[in-house]
Amino acid sequence: MATVNSFGNEKKENTGKKLEYFIGNNRKILIAIIAIIVLVAVALCVAFAVSESGIKKGLAAVDAIEFSFVKDSDGLDEAAATERRETALKELAAYTTKENVVGVRANMLSADISFQKEDYSAAAAFYLAAADCGEDSYTAPLCFFNAAVSYEQAGNNKDAVKYYEKASEYKDFLRRTHAIFSAGRVSESLQDFEGAKKFYSTLEEKYPSDSWTDIAKTRLISLKIAGKIE
Repeated sequence: MATVNSFGNEKKENTGKKLEYFIGNNRKILIAIIAIIVLVAVALCVAFAVSESGIKKGLAAVDAIEFSFVKDSDGLDEAAATERRETALKELAAYTTKENVVGVRANMLSADISFQKEDYSAAAAFYLAAADCGEDSYTAPLCFFNAAVSYEQAGNNKDAVKYYEKASEYKDFLRRTHAIFSAGRVSESLQDFEGAKKFYSTLEEKYPSDSWTDIAKTRLISLKIAGKIE
């Protein structure tokens, strides 16, 4: 046992000497590495702080634009309302390119304003941009749904179906069944009866107690009677 312990102590001493020797010969390199690590850590902290500050300032700016847009708007005549909409859209343009929550807010507000203008294609584009800025956020399915509504208003039913279906893919979306039904309804208008059947049948199979399913069942019966589907 004594021999084993002696060997172990000797091994530890050798390891310690090697480590001391390595540090002594590479002191400058190690100090440089530590300095670089510290600088990177500081830079990351500064970048994060700047990013957080930028987001706060951006959100405050979008809030200010929205406040100016809606303030005392009830009494405006059409000319004044049009001017206010154009001013808001122009000011929001500086923030719609932000790929964070600021971009989400700016694009959603721009979309709402464009929808008021009845510029439905522009509204759809802004809603999709908002969804791209925060595709994992709770606003994404709402943006896809609103984009679909905008496309439908613009007469672009093909894209309307596409984005109603996209919105319905989010399991936590409160309007999910509405989106599925809308995809079926617009598919009918495109004479895509098999597509309509698919959406209506999805409601029947997965959401048997939903109010939109009741309407979907009625549509399935009507399509069968008309010989459009089997």
